[in-house]
Amino acid sequence: MLAGLTKVDISDAPELFAHALKDLGLPLLTRLAAARVYSIAISRQILKGEISPRDGANKIWDAVVLAVTDSHDLDPFIYAASELESRPEDRDFFEAAILKEAALWAAKTDELPQSAS
Repeated sequence: MLAGLTKVDISDAPELFAHALKDLGLPLLTRLAAARVYSIAISRQILKGEISPRDGANKIWDAVVLAVTDSHDLDPFIYAASELESRPEDRDFFEAAILKEAALWAAKTDELPQSAS
């Protein structure tokens, strides 16, 4: 039902999404928690070489902006992505910093939601 929503009934999306998560035995996450879980997934993709450090850091930056949070635990990604844009001559340094931070986030398991079942 969620995937079939049109512009007319898109206001039903949050309720349907919450219901789908409940049916799957997963908790509804705060925006910050969702950004952190997303960052773990992106970090793992970076380390596997499925996504470049630059693109991964930019995706995490976008997620933090959408999360509208005052938390700063993902700032290393944002700083490195920002500096990559303005200091391309230091690309290797900032990509190494992203890889280092990605390794820390990829190892996290306490941020991942646990099934309620």
